Amino acid sequence: MTRLTNTYAINVTSGQEFRVRDELIEMGLKPWLPMQLTMKNVPERKDPVWYERPYVRKLMFCTFPAVNFRDVLGLKHVIGQPVRLCKIDVLGLPARTIKGTNVRADAVLGLNDFKEAVEREYAAAASRRDDANWVCDYEPGQALLILEGAFEGFTSIFDEPIKRSKKDSAKLRVLVDIFGRQTPVQVAPSQVAVA
Repeated sequence: MTRLTNTYAINVTSGQEFRVRDELIEMGLKPWLPMQLTMKNVPERKDPVWYERPYVRKLMFCTFPAVNFRDVLGLKHVIGQPVRLCKIDVLGLPARTIKGTNVRADAVLGLNDFKEAVEREYAAAASRRDDANWVCDYEPGQALLILEGAFEGFTSIFDEPIKRSKKDSAKLRVLVDIFGRQTPVQVAPSQVAVA
């Protein structure tokens, strides 16, 4: 989505977002369907079920040359004409002072900002999913390096995995040396690595 020209918003039939995305890919185009990774609890299953769904129903984006416009318009589940986005739609506008006044205008977010936010949210959900499926292979007393969070860069000692409920992701209890004392801290498995 970094190119400024020929980026379109495409309205599609609800529930057909994946099909239209796949058809656009088969045409040699690179569509972007904003995706959300979410979970639901199924009574018959012990673990939650993770699945992808469109972040915004019936909407996707694609950059393509004008020569492909009729082909995209002719797809079965495309509703109406694709709407061409302008430079401001894609890039947004920074916060600014309105010329000739002291009035401050807020930043206007663009498609690129939306894409970054959706991808960060998806990555965070994928990390939670991976933590939920994690199986502990650390031994009590093993040294672990904390990779992120308030104690980033600290070496810790693995104490034990923490029991979790069906909805929670795995947590570990590690001991961090703070002011000469071993302090227990809870971390996600993705936040540590063997030191």
